Amino acid sequence: MNKLLLLALLPLAACSTQQSTIDQPIEGNSSFIFGNNLHCETMASTQKDDIGKTITLMDLETDQPRALFSSGMDSPMKKVSEHDDTLTIQLATAGGSIDSITLDKQTGIFARAVVGKMGEPYAGASRGRCK
Repeated sequence: MNKLLLLALLPLAACSTQQSTIDQPIEGNSSFIFGNNLHCETMASTQKDDIGKTITLMDLETDQPRALFSSGMDSPMKKVSEHDDTLTIQLATAGGSIDSITLDKQTGIFARAVVGKMGEPYAGASRGRCK
């Protein structure tokens, strides 16, 4: 349990070291309409290589949402929380990695936090806009 808590807090540390990058204002899409499938672009990230990459969020109106990443990897996600104005989906692997996406259903702006271990522990945070 303590390891999961530590992994969940790592994106906060990543954000605090990269505030000028990750906290850049992002304007919502004025014509955004929340739907079952959304195409999302990363606009700010603690990992510079992620800027401009896309994530396609699919089956959001079902109990089994999925995310398709620029790399071609398709991941099943779990709805962690859903309200009138926000949706949070997450993937937690058996190896301890966590990928969490929170979407503002009114503006299309999303925030993503990733933590895990591939060789050594990693953490990252990104923000962007969906359409």
